[in-house]
Amino acid sequence: MDLYVARQPIFSRKKELYGYELLFREGISNYFPDIDGDIATS
Repeated sequence: MDLYVARQPIFSRKKELYGYELLFREGISNYFPDIDGDIATS
């Protein structure tokens, strides 16, 4: 099984690093096949 993990920086209004959002996928495909896109990103 392949697992891909990335991090997306989150900045404050002052453009200072606030934290990271972790993103992951179970394979090379960059989508959730059984989840509506709006639900997956809410």
